Amino acid sequence: MQPSLQARPFKKWTAIEWLMALLLLVAPFYYHANLGGSGLRITHNVTIWIVAVIIVAYSFLKLLKQRQITIPPRLVWLAAFPLMATFSGFITGISQPTEWLFRLLFIWAGLLFLISLFQHQLSRARFDRLLMIVVISALLHALVGTVQIIFNEALPNWLPPSTDGLPRGLFQQINNMATYQSAAIIMALYLTGRPMLLLGHSWLRALLTVAVLLAAFVIASSGSRVALLSLISALCLILLLFILHRSRVKPRVLPLIAMVIGLSVGWIAGSGVERLIDKPAVVQTGYSGDLRVGIYLSSWLLIQQAPVFGHGIGSFGPVWQFAKPEFQTQNPDIRLPNEYLDHPHNELIFWAFESGLLAVIGILVFSVVVLLAILRAGPYRGVFYLGMLLPFVFHLQLELPFYLSASHWLVFLLILAVIFWQPVPARALNMSAMAIRTSVLMTILASAVAMLFLLHSLLANRDFAHPRPLTSINETLPYASTNPYFRFDAEWLFYTTVFYQLRQQGDIAMMERYASWVERQLNVRPDINLYLRLVDAYQSLDNRQALCDVALRGSKLYPRHSMLQQLNADCQM
Repeated sequence: MQPSLQARPFKKWTAIEWLMALLLLVAPFYYHANLGGSGLRITHNVTIWIVAVIIVAYSFLKLLKQRQITIPPRLVWLAAFPLMATFSGFITGISQPTEWLFRLLFIWAGLLFLISLFQHQLSRARFDRLLMIVVISALLHALVGTVQIIFNEALPNWLPPSTDGLPRGLFQQINNMATYQSAAIIMALYLTGRPMLLLGHSWLRALLTVAVLLAAFVIASSGSRVALLSLISALCLILLLFILHRSRVKPRVLPLIAMVIGLSVGWIAGSGVERLIDKPAVVQTGYSGDLRVGIYLSSWLLIQQAPVFGHGIGSFGPVWQFAKPEFQTQNPDIRLPNEYLDHPHNELIFWAFESGLLAVIGILVFSVVVLLAILRAGPYRGVFYLGMLLPFVFHLQLELPFYLSASHWLVFLLILAVIFWQPVPARALNMSAMAIRTSVLMTILASAVAMLFLLHSLLANRDFAHPRPLTSINETLPYASTNPYFRFDAEWLFYTTVFYQLRQQGDIAMMERYASWVERQLNVRPDINLYLRLVDAYQSLDNRQALCDVALRGSKLYPRHSMLQQLNADCQM
């Protein structure tokens, strides 16, 4: 009789659980052809944030209606990082307000999402079910990755193709796909010892085993070192736990067997071993070890120039690129990337560079608070909690997973909610009736503004997939040109396309307008592609002096680019 009583709560889902299922199982699978890259440029990131806004709004309206709020102890310390990052921005000044705003909104929205999860008084069993939803979402992503491996480009328009047969999934990036699967495997192993699986239906255990099998297959097929390293590290912790607490830890053999089979098949059939050993064989956004050394060393020297408050949010790209020639002259043997770099591919260095010691202190406070919460969870839960976080933590030291994928950011926050969970009573909101009504109105208005912006961004994203005939930027890209997030991309695409179309017609006015736009952009984004476009513009305008000036500036920033070097040499003759 007892098992049925324990299993009964799983028969009824609450509203927040349905919304989380929508967030993890539906929103991430919206796709159409897109610009790629990061943030809202990836189509499903927009739909994910739409659902996240709904969750936050629903949760805050609920707490205002009940006039009570639930915040576990020590959770408020996690706000140290966004507070210090925001403060440093005001101190250093805001040279790129749009990037500054969206970066901070991204972080603060995540904190609000985390607080929202606690307003529903979910039991630990219901949090287990949310983790199971994550595992099922990983299974769906793994199915997409498996289809990409098998069919490559022969896929319907609602799935992203894979020209080289690598499982990028809807994330459109190999390491993001692989680290998501790695975290899902650790979640699955944790859930095998939880009541939901022990007392639940056998089909749940079968589904979990299949999820582990496909997740391991995708990881091995991808050749992702960071995913494999984080998975092995987490498994070592679990093994150590089993050795020290053998009487209390009862590992489930079937998921482990499924993981071994998946890894083996992925390495053999998917040529994962070759990709793992031969890193250049995998097309990724990361850099090799020697390039990372150069990036980290040059970044560290620039950090020392503004150690307390940093250079400002959004400043890494231009500041690092303009300082690159001097560093390369002083260190000719150190390799640096030959393309524009807007992130050092290490999150700690990134925040130390842009927000200085303040942000680093915030990150350290954040890390210490999380580690203390893991220690208080006890050896069994603590080891699995740490194992779930490792794929994200390792990935943050090499790339920028949270900017590329909203799923990674929100799942990371869900894991934090699981770690910080404890049965604490809700606190009464000592607010007047007028204050409550005003807060409700502000919540509705803020949510409406956020939803309208996200829906507009969804339309802006589609502009690039379905461009209209070239007339004016407002008619060709009507939504993207008026969207603050996509405005630069819209201008780049429109002006470049129009320039090449009208160059043959000798439209001097248009070419001069285009050159003026590129010159302005180079001040804040010295991208190699912009230098090349400006060279073309001045060639068409037959302005040798301006062309040589651009070639000189570009060759200093990109000394290994053959075309710029040749142009600069010709100008010196």
